[in-house]
Amino acid sequence: MARRPSRGAQSQNQAAERIAALGKDNRHAEAIAQARRALTKSPADPALNHLLAQSLLATGEHEQALFAAERAGDDPRAHALASRALRALRRHDEAVARAQRAVDLAPDSADALAALAPCLAAAGRPEAALDACRAAAAIEPQNQAHTLALVGVLLQTARPREASDLIARVAASRPNDPAALAARASILNYDDRATAREVTDAHAAFGRALERATPDLGAAPSNPDPDRPLRVAFVARELHRHSIAYFLEPLLLALRDHPIETTCYSLGPIRDDFTDRLRAASDHWRDLSTTDGKGKLDAIIRDAPDVLVELMGLGVGARLSLLAARPAPVIATYLSYPSTLGLARIDARIVDEITDPPGADNLATEPLVRLPRCFLCYQPDDRAPDLHPRPHDEAFTFVSFNTIQKVNPTTLDLWCAAMHAAPGSRLLLKHRGAGEPASRAHIEGELLARGIESSRVELVGHIRPVDEHLAQYHRADLALDTFPYHGTTTTCEAAWMGVPTLTLVGDRHAARVGASINTALGLDDLITATPDAFSQRAAALASDAVGVRTRRLELRERMRASSLMDPADHAAAFAGAIRDVWRRVCAGASP
Repeated sequence: MARRPSRGAQSQNQAAERIAALGKDNRHAEAIAQARRALTKSPADPALNHLLAQSLLATGEHEQALFAAERAGDDPRAHALASRALRALRRHDEAVARAQRAVDLAPDSADALAALAPCLAAAGRPEAALDACRAAAAIEPQNQAHTLALVGVLLQTARPREASDLIARVAASRPNDPAALAARASILNYDDRATAREVTDAHAAFGRALERATPDLGAAPSNPDPDRPLRVAFVARELHRHSIAYFLEPLLLALRDHPIETTCYSLGPIRDDFTDRLRAASDHWRDLSTTDGKGKLDAIIRDAPDVLVELMGLGVGARLSLLAARPAPVIATYLSYPSTLGLARIDARIVDEITDPPGADNLATEPLVRLPRCFLCYQPDDRAPDLHPRPHDEAFTFVSFNTIQKVNPTTLDLWCAAMHAAPGSRLLLKHRGAGEPASRAHIEGELLARGIESSRVELVGHIRPVDEHLAQYHRADLALDTFPYHGTTTTCEAAWMGVPTLTLVGDRHAARVGASINTALGLDDLITATPDAFSQRAAALASDAVGVRTRRLELRERMRASSLMDPADHAAAFAGAIRDVWRRVCAGASP
């Protein structure tokens, strides 16, 4: 007869079940408290330490999560959790080692391989990460999480078409799954084969699926006075030293001069010095990172903002169900995403007259609200080094520090045509995987297939100190934009470092941001309408290297004096646009 577990063991098992249920419901603070109480009786219990590590990771307490994972024993799951904590702590080599240990212990485990892949990618080994993702997806082809991870790494290795084709198959098999449809829509932004109509339709399909699954609260104004002070809340995951922070901080600070009370809802676990700056810039701050979905929604309802502004897009972990629920009278989307979100329940998408000219309204499910100026206001990184002159005798150098996800065949064709039109020119590319031989070989092979020898190309890997990263612009003359997904922060960053960006205008918001930024900077001559014009303009600038290098030292002052760095003007336009939408809501009209 099998022995029955002791009362102590039964109690621990019951505790583990309760803690697991709390974690599943995203009630991590409660899960952590209960796990710690249970561990006082059995500090080395593997299951309890495993559950504690999971919830600590979810709340961003990475050092403590690592400690708990190490107490969970020499187990594949424990090593996988430890690798996640180490990756978050930027101890990338250690993270790879721990994840590899999980794979060694369970070589046929898709979960172990899936834990290894992001560690390899973070360590600058994206091609190795791709191999791990492919292996995980092969073991469990029906596991959507593994497939989505593979799609993400395909993007990180400059294979957007393969990523798009894979996620299209997944979405077709799950026509009512908002997560699959969101991934499909998001990745189409990078696919140079997709038409603007296809991108919009994919987002609309996602929006319909999400709205079917989300009850509509339809919040109405508690006080429909069109001219009273407004409570405007911003909801985002990346409220730290992230690209959106360089645009959000100046807006928050300048809105203090308007009858607007701001709140920031932080949904992500990452916190740093810029988190503190954003907290100080806003009137109110709510950390909802450890709260479950209902708790997030309840917190917004309690605060009763008049306007809820989304800054997430369709990225991983975005909680767009908060918008679909309509917990505020006005729901708006702004800044962080280059396309429509597809939600019919959103009242406004804040853009400008260049990114979304007349006629672009049919590419958005939301009403477009156009600012009468560039929709951005940029605050440069305070660690940026001073500008340096370029020696006149060095080869003319094109550069791109855009994320590798945006590098597709059309972009490579554009860049290579520019280099062919400018004999003797060089190309400087920087991306995280450039230090990995297999990754370098992939990019160099793509360029060579277009007639550009590797001797004309320099690939630079990830450089962590921001000042050293930005100093790489001292080696470049002209940035080449990606297409059809333009750079945004990268374009502003390059300009601040004296390097303007040559851009090709397309037929959608994502392909027109470069034109908006260059117009704000008074660099209309760097906006081109055709691929031929792009290469011809690149060649003309390369032939005038002395002139380009003379003007580079003037670009920072030009930028400082432009509307791109005029937060007062930007806040006035933003506040005016929000007020107009509010007034229409108060009047009972659709925005």
